[in-house]
Amino acid sequence: VENEYYAVSLGPDGSLTLLDKSSNRSYSGINAFLEDGDAGDEYNYSPPYVDVKYRAYPVSASATSYGDWGELVLNYSLKVPSSLDGRKRSSNTADFQFKCAVRLYSGVKRVDFRVEVDNPVKDHRLRVAFPLDGAVKVTASTAFGQVEHAYGEFPDGKGWAEAPAKNYAFKKWAAISTSAGDGLMLAARGLYECWGEDVDGRSSLVLTLFRGVGWLSRSDLITRKGGAGPDIATPLSQLNKKLSFDYSLVPFEGQIPYQSAEEFCRPLLASTFVGGSQEPKLPPSASLVSIPAGLVLSALKPSEDKKAVILRAYNPTSSTVKGKISTIFKVTKVFVSNMNEDAGAELPFDQGCEVEVPASGILTLKMVL
Repeated sequence: VENEYYAVSLGPDGSLTLLDKSSNRSYSGINAFLEDGDAGDEYNYSPPYVDVKYRAYPVSASATSYGDWGELVLNYSLKVPSSLDGRKRSSNTADFQFKCAVRLYSGVKRVDFRVEVDNPVKDHRLRVAFPLDGAVKVTASTAFGQVEHAYGEFPDGKGWAEAPAKNYAFKKWAAISTSAGDGLMLAARGLYECWGEDVDGRSSLVLTLFRGVGWLSRSDLITRKGGAGPDIATPLSQLNKKLSFDYSLVPFEGQIPYQSAEEFCRPLLASTFVGGSQEPKLPPSASLVSIPAGLVLSALKPSEDKKAVILRAYNPTSSTVKGKISTIFKVTKVFVSNMNEDAGAELPFDQGCEVEVPASGILTLKMVL
């Protein structure tokens, strides 16, 4: 399947290759599924004392074009241990099946994935890996910013009650990159954990799709001394049901394309207009606000006193962003504001206002109508 930006192909070994047409660069072995045991609890992952790990390969595949978008559907079927047997994975097996749809849309510079799982297995996890040779850094998005981690560098944890986690929390996206500044960004809806670890000898960004565990807390983990809470059975957290996951991949050079992550995690929503007998008088196109490239809009709301509009944007980059904010609203005055919506310094306004937001800065404006 392909669009004007990318082509995704399935190789004879069951792996996927992504061709970035703009750079003519290929990324091999992407979207590799990894299944292994999980002897942890709802606080921490912990491997079984004796684990059995699987690399999933598709048993069938089909590609379909729907005009302005195409889809590659991959079907997977594995026989895996059905649960834990004490501290090791059981010799009893269960059929673990899932499918993955790889989608490319015309005009959209992303590769979107949707995974659907029917999970009869207990005490295990499913992850998906994206290799990038020569990776030196993992960057994880946070609330109003981002955090950089050196790839594969963790404290030794000597003397610690809890082993240092080798995974990273993220809010909407995580990226892996080389010293040259090129890399891969993963955006995800409702998924918050990734790993920077070698898979088959290649540095990789690994996304956790789910962990199935049966206890709120356990006291026999390899990764932690003692319990983190009460030993309460939580059978529903084994997730023995149908599950679905949505994530997206964007190769990049230089600046991480976090705006693509915003568009994926917060897609456009359509609403039916209900206004009596009259049709809405709307222009062919309009924008409520326009903000400088580099900023992310996080709030656009009526002020609590109903006399203004509150606009909040943040700069997740490592450099200052300057530019003009304009709006469709009939604004008389604009003030720099805060979380309490107080009116601070007034900004000159002429069909918009010039702003300057420092690295990792947050800007709040109160626009009086």
